[in-house]
Amino acid sequence: MIKYIMLMITPFLGSNYAVAHDAQFYSLHPKELAQALEKCPAIHPNEVTCEQLDQYATRANQLVSELQYSPQVFGQKILALQENLANMALDLKSKTQNDALQASFDENKMQLRERLAIVKWLESPRG
Repeated sequence: MIKYIMLMITPFLGSNYAVAHDAQFYSLHPKELAQALEKCPAIHPNEVTCEQLDQYATRANQLVSELQYSPQVFGQKILALQENLANMALDLKSKTQNDALQASFDENKMQLRERLAIVKWLESPRG
């Protein structure tokens, strides 16, 4: 009985559309972004629009160009973001309820994650 249930569930486990992906997922997973963008006119992702996917692809292409043009500068920007995040984290511990600082911290954290995702995608042996 369990064997039959597993056979019925298996096709859904391998499908990208079994799990709805949000905008943040696509901004951090360039490979899945490219796949979703190729299928977008025919198969529309649930959580994001085709226009949003196109914006994320443009941002990813800018980061790819930046990495290919000057890997050292790209790495220096990653280090600078990490340093800024460390300083902001210290400030956030000392200052409570600072919404502007928290928003800036979250934005820098997202930029760092995007840059690291591009490095992982292009420079990692496993991609």
